[in-house]
Amino acid sequence: VDPAWISAVAAIPDASIGALAGRWIDRLEDELGELPRDEKPWIRELAGRVVAFCRAADQGADVVFVWEL
Repeated sequence: VDPAWISAVAAIPDASIGALAGRWIDRLEDELGELPRDEKPWIRELAGRVVAFCRAADQGADVVFVWEL
């Protein structure tokens, strides 16, 4: 993972995470079509978790990023 990307995501303020998640949902819907309403809360939670991960990783010397689908 690009360290600059980690730092940029880590710098996202808590107050902006909701807007970020909303934009992420918009982009997913642009690509996949309208998402069921019950899918959106976990996407919002995931956005917060990605930011939290980047904040923790930004403090480390190396970052290993594993994503399981």
